[in-house]
Amino acid sequence: PAMDVAAPMEAAGEEGRAAGGGFGVANPQGDWVSRVAGSTVGFAERYGWFVLLATVSVLLVLPRIQRLVRDLEEKGEAHRRREADLDKKREQARKIQAEAFEKKVREYEEKKAENGPSTTQVQDQLAAIEERAARLGLRPNGSGNKLGTGKKSKTGSYNPLMGGSFPRYRPESRGARGGGGG
Repeated sequence: PAMDVAAPMEAAGEEGRAAGGGFGVANPQGDWVSRVAGSTVGFAERYGWFVLLATVSVLLVLPRIQRLVRDLEEKGEAHRRREADLDKKREQARKIQAEAFEKKVREYEEKKAENGPSTTQVQDQLAAIEERAARLGLRPNGSGNKLGTGKKSKTGSYNPLMGGSFPRYRPESRGARGGGGG
């Protein structure tokens, strides 16, 4: 009896398709759905275990990967904070060094001002005195030689590192040792 009901419906579907309806009662979406469903079932039959294994593996490994990424981000943030703190400390140290340098320069300038005339002024005054003494035919007080004049000192050119006229010390040779051998 159930067959009798289905037969007129199939006949109506065939008539509807022939009349330009475009779909039948047995498969209302058309042939492409059957092909896609068949391909999906075939893929699942062939590779189903591999897909299941890959899915389970990803689900097991994903939390570890997320934790690793989170730890790396936290370490990176901590590193950035440390670098920022170090930059602040470096800048403070530079400021302190600059202030100390400025203080030393000020102290040096003050000390220089307190000491009186500079060395170039003293040298100019000495040169003027020597010129006056030369005009008057007087000999300058200091009989020492100035550096770089090329004059030899009265003590000679003895240099203890160069040796002298006496032979230098040499220990006697030990010769061949006795004993041993065969």
